[in-house]
Amino acid sequence: ISSCNDLRDCKALSSEKLVKQLGLIKDAR
Repeated sequence: ISSCNDLRDCKALSSEKLVKQLGLIKDAR
């Protein structure tokens, strides 16, 4: 888990990672 100063930054980073993972899963199909 990467350190973040702002809670919003944490959420943005985590959501971005989720989106990337979902995108990879879609591409894998």
